[in-house]
Amino acid sequence: QRRFSDFVWLRQVLCKRFPGLFIPSLPPKDMVAGMSTKGSSDSDPKSPFVLGRLQLLRFFLNGLMRIPFVKGDPSVTAFLTLQDNAEFSSAKEQTAKITWAEDLSEGTVAWREGVTASSPQNWDRIINDFKGQLDQCEKDAKALKSAADSYVEALGTVAVATGKVFNALEGAARSEENFANKDKFEFPNKDTSAIRTRQEASKVFEKQQRADLCQPDNMELLLKCAARYETNQVAAFREYLKIRELQNIEVMKHTAVLDKHLEDQRNEKPLKTGGFFSMGSKQAPEEIIAQCKVELEDKNKLLNMMTSALEFSEIDRFNSERSIQTRHVMSMLAQSQRTLAMTKLNAWDELLMNSGVSSSVAFEGMVTAVPLMHCFKKNPPSPATSPLISTASHKSYDNAPAKSSYQVASPKAAAEEASSQPEPSATPEEPAPVPAPEVAPVVAEDPAPAPVPAP
Repeated sequence: QRRFSDFVWLRQVLCKRFPGLFIPSLPPKDMVAGMSTKGSSDSDPKSPFVLGRLQLLRFFLNGLMRIPFVKGDPSVTAFLTLQDNAEFSSAKEQTAKITWAEDLSEGTVAWREGVTASSPQNWDRIINDFKGQLDQCEKDAKALKSAADSYVEALGTVAVATGKVFNALEGAARSEENFANKDKFEFPNKDTSAIRTRQEASKVFEKQQRADLCQPDNMELLLKCAARYETNQVAAFREYLKIRELQNIEVMKHTAVLDKHLEDQRNEKPLKTGGFFSMGSKQAPEEIIAQCKVELEDKNKLLNMMTSALEFSEIDRFNSERSIQTRHVMSMLAQSQRTLAMTKLNAWDELLMNSGVSSSVAFEGMVTAVPLMHCFKKNPPSPATSPLISTASHKSYDNAPAKSSYQVASPKAAAEEASSQPEPSATPEEPAPVPAPEVAPVVAEDPAPAPVPAP
């Protein structure tokens, strides 16, 4: 188990150890202001605040494990493996003392080698241009979060309404039981199917309500958290660029001090050592200037690493991470919606099979009563299949190979799949049933992250 402060420590250590490497964002401490916290608290493990923060911390760890340079870092290893609090505290002290220049771990050395190239001269202009993209990303993420807020609220209203329908049907079923009671009524209802009909209808809406109650949490913890994480990522990348700008200012200030020292030396004036390079009054001017040059060289080296990192990988990786994160979240959201839809569909299928009405008659009645449903009349279900969608298609879909969260079908694979699909029957009297969806072959675009224990 790790405290939130441990996550903060890990990110700070990695930012210092890998100059120029963008480390994924953590949820802000005040994130409770952006979560639905009605009736919840920080101590409730099932509260939206706690579940939302856990989700954002998972996003952080998954993003971190997709960076090859940090996987073997001592701080990451200690964070993920040490269970004893005393051992972890000791490891934190030891690993935090190692600077980026002293660290000889494989990942740090590889990173330094990758970003030691000379930085391009036009990157200040490129960075200003990229900030415009960050502004738009932030606007899009905030718009998505605002829409998700309204969606969550509407889904909660739907769940309440579904519960009211269920209660009404359940009450009607109890009334039918009373109507059939000979001890209560002089002329009881002799239609024994009335009770079963009401009960079956109430069971459908009971299952529908259970599925509807899950929907607000689905959108809260997946869609809203994804929008919030992207907002945090944009803010973190702005801070990342600001650190480089501050380093550039430091270099300019130290360059001015060195130039002043050199000018004073040429004019045989005493060197002032009370500024950036205070070395003591007894130090010779040559020693002061030499030390200034060493300090300035180190700062320039750090600035060049930060700038080279932008060209080497970090802007591209930031954009790639946004795509990976979106696919990952949407895959979870798709699976949740599919699970809930199958729950509802199976309940309605069972009700239709028990109704004694054929699927074709029910379909024609539906499109007649609800004109908007005429758009679905192009592919009505075949009378030969079970109502609406066959149970065989359910099984074939359930047994389809699972698609990795980090894999997507390539355009070529999708085109091959589309060309291999059978042509639909052209006979209007007996249209062919809609085939169960096939899962397209997938081509890994991004490596799946290493398994990470849930924080």
